[in-house]
Amino acid sequence: GANLALEDAVVLARALTTGDLEAYETHRRARAKAVVAAAAANAWKFHLANGLARQAAFGALRLREAMSLGATGKSLSLGWNYDPVTAPP
Repeated sequence: GANLALEDAVVLARALTTGDLEAYETHRRARAKAVVAAAAANAWKFHLANGLARQAAFGALRLREAMSLGATGKSLSLGWNYDPVTAPP
């Protein structure tokens, strides 16, 4: 949520200079929906109620990261590879 707010600030500032607030709203709505969907899809990995299952899942994630040279980070690239400075307003 905080990251989206920071992105909003940058993209909104750019949109205000052009006056195209409709494009801003369209772009940010799509971006927010994508981020929320990705977070929901990943939630099970980080919020398991059973402690043993949670530790097993974290171990699997650590093993995946170690064996695939960064695959876990790549799966989270939706948030990491977005640049609000160059994104459409």
